Amino acid sequence: TKNNDFTFADVSDIEFAFSSGAGGWSTYLYIEEDGRFYGNFHDSDMGCTGEGYPGGTIYYCDFSGKFTNPVKIDDYSYQFEIESLKCEKEEGASFFESRRGF
Repeated sequence: TKNNDFTFADVSDIEFAFSSGAGGWSTYLYIEEDGRFYGNFHDSDMGCTGEGYPGGTIYYCDFSGKFTNPVKIDDYSYQFEIESLKCEKEEGASFFESRRGF
């Protein structure tokens, strides 16, 4: 049963995570009381190497935006509409960075 009294404040203290132990990828999402959100996706591919990046490849995206129309579907499911979405970098942007110890 959908709950129309549900607000973003009801989930503002929850860290949402979608991940897998196989492959080393995850997405984290945080929601503010006013519907603004931010998060990060990352995926590690240590077998993808080349000149300048012998330690592998990490794909990531920092993002933010705003949700509207919050609806609670059940104790574990929520529905939101996306009003805006912004990624920190442009799609396809890449750079090389060397990190010791990886």
